Amino acid sequence: MKIESSIKVYSTCIASIICITFVVFFYNYSNYSLLQGGRLVVKAVMFEIAELSNPKPGHPVVDLPYVVASDWTDLPIIFQLKFSEEDLISNELSIKSDSKYMSGMEPQKTVFFLIKKNADNEVKYISLIIKNSEYDKLSDTLEVNYFPEFKLTIISIISFSFLTLLLLFFLFRLISKPVTSLRVWASSIDSSDDLTTLPDFKFKELNDLAIIMSKSIISERNALESEHDFVKYSSHELRTPISIIRSNSDLVKKMIERNYSKDNILRCVDRIDVNSKHMTLICDSLLHLNKNELIRENEIVTLISCLIETVVNEQRFILVGKTVTVEIYTDKFECLIDRELFKIVISNLIRNAFQHTQEGKVIIKQKKNTLLVINKNGGVNFGDSSSGYGLGLVIVDKICLKKNWLMEEKSLPNGRVVRVVF
Repeated sequence: MKIESSIKVYSTCIASIICITFVVFFYNYSNYSLLQGGRLVVKAVMFEIAELSNPKPGHPVVDLPYVVASDWTDLPIIFQLKFSEEDLISNELSIKSDSKYMSGMEPQKTVFFLIKKNADNEVKYISLIIKNSEYDKLSDTLEVNYFPEFKLTIISIISFSFLTLLLLFFLFRLISKPVTSLRVWASSIDSSDDLTTLPDFKFKELNDLAIIMSKSIISERNALESEHDFVKYSSHELRTPISIIRSNSDLVKKMIERNYSKDNILRCVDRIDVNSKHMTLICDSLLHLNKNELIRENEIVTLISCLIETVVNEQRFILVGKTVTVEIYTDKFECLIDRELFKIVISNLIRNAFQHTQEGKVIIKQKKNTLLVINKNGGVNFGDSSSGYGLGLVIVDKICLKKNWLMEEKSLPNGRVVRVVF
């Protein structure tokens, strides 16, 4: 069975490996230190015995387990066999060991210590033999007991390891709780949740991760919202021009079959052309709204009055069959502006005014960088609802927000007024 990867599992394993490695190292180092300490004690005692002894050639001083000789040949034979006089270093401790194994018994280990003391032109050889059975006796003689120090070392190792594991446990617990909280929070995010205020996950890295996640989710929400708006608004706004195009297409076919005059046919074709342009305008508007950044390379010097006249003429077909008067007041103001976007704005405002005025007048005023579109529908009360303007004001509002233009809209008792400062 495959074990699922987990930060907690990895951290626990790594901490355990570190602790075990430290314990083994500490244990071996402690043993080494104890051994070196023991050698120093033995060496010091052997030097002290050499100072108190006065051996003569052929007459070594025997004070078991020590033998002090002034000549190499006076040492016990076993030392002469184990060591080489030429290899000895003056005033340094040399050690040899020997082990005997017997069936059914513990191995018998014997350790040989030898020092060649050279001081004041006087040479002394000090030898010492220690067996397993004699170790305790030697420790009592030297007044040295390594067991308390060894026991203290073991207790220190165990205590330190336990404390380290305990601290690591609390550390992992402190970290794992916020990580778990982040996972639970991320998995429980709903489409309606407010992500402007985020929970505090204690650690900066986790809070930064939560911010990145929230920004990503908000971006996805905005993209989905844009797609939803495109489908919703286009399905509503394209319905009318599509119907006009289809009906006029059928009418052109019938006119051709019945040999109607060319002028009548061209009028239908013009209506098809105008509505196809109108559909293009709607699609361009929605595509511009979905862009994350506005492109400024389309900004050119534009005579605003000329652009307004063009748009009014393109939209006049909407007024066919209506008793509506159009009043236009403009000046000769020119400015550097994104012509395409501004045309979308005024086209939507004028088209909406034309569509929602059945009888009355539409007033278009432009003075420098301010545009007013007013529609007064005789005998009709619009109230406070703006839903009748559909996609038009929504597109205008969003474009103005992106371009930092001011857009104000107000309902009148029998119409509406929209003001744009660009």
